[in-house]
Amino acid sequence: MSFDQLNVIETGGGIAGPLVGRALRDLGANVVKLESRRRLDFGRTRVPPPGKTSEHVHASPSVHDLHAGKASVTVNLKTELGRTIFVDMTSKANVYVDTYAPGWLERIGLSYESFQERNPQLIILSQSAYGTMGPKRDQRAYAPIMTALAGLESTVGYQDGRTVSQVSSAVGDLVAGHFGILLVLSALYSRQSTSRGTILDMSQIEASVAIAGIAFAEYGLTGETPGPRGNAHPMHVPHGLYRVAGDDQWVSLAICSDDDWSSLCDSLGLSEAVRREYQSTELRLQARDEIDQLVTKA
Repeated sequence: MSFDQLNVIETGGGIAGPLVGRALRDLGANVVKLESRRRLDFGRTRVPPPGKTSEHVHASPSVHDLHAGKASVTVNLKTELGRTIFVDMTSKANVYVDTYAPGWLERIGLSYESFQERNPQLIILSQSAYGTMGPKRDQRAYAPIMTALAGLESTVGYQDGRTVSQVSSAVGDLVAGHFGILLVLSALYSRQSTSRGTILDMSQIEASVAIAGIAFAEYGLTGETPGPRGNAHPMHVPHGLYRVAGDDQWVSLAICSDDDWSSLCDSLGLSEAVRREYQSTELRLQARDEIDQLVTKA
């Protein structure tokens, strides 16, 4: 089946699920965003940007970016007619992407399993915060909560240990969205040989753990819990932002090899003795503060 024959249904707000739908739409799929007028995607209801009025709210750049090219259908799933329309749509779909917390379908008398009974080739991607199993499955979470629970937030901050509140308001969503794209594409590839759909149970928090992988590896190797280290790098010195001449002028440096160090010494006019003293990565790691002071003064 080519992508232009692929029918995709999408429920849920935010970024993660809509990003999956947008990627499939870009590949040629027919994507329908299903929502209720009683509970619009919160991206549609944001306050107007500065200098704009309420009539511009619908023109949010993120909404247009995530839903470009998609069709939009609103139904009231609390009515029998709304549920009938929804079931009919999933019966004819190839992919269904859902980012709502588990349990919402059961509350209106539906389920992923019932969709697959009617349509065995349907691929369902569930992208809830905690996954469909476990004691927290029914809880809601936004991206900053996801990256915090994944451990990422505790590793980003200043060298004195202060964290920066949140890495970004949408990192968790973006990571989960890209994982979701790969999961759906893999399931589509598998279906070519099995002719069967599948239910993909994805926790957005677990996906966020992937971008904290270096911290987990560091703990496994050293037994120490990683914390904020500012712009410093665990394996490279000098590494960070350094003040230069002028009012609030800075330069970003990342010295990743001994050859880089020699080139930096040439550029800064550092002595041959300094070059030899810190020639290896191991020596530079042991003298991080001294080297930072040398680079700043130079």
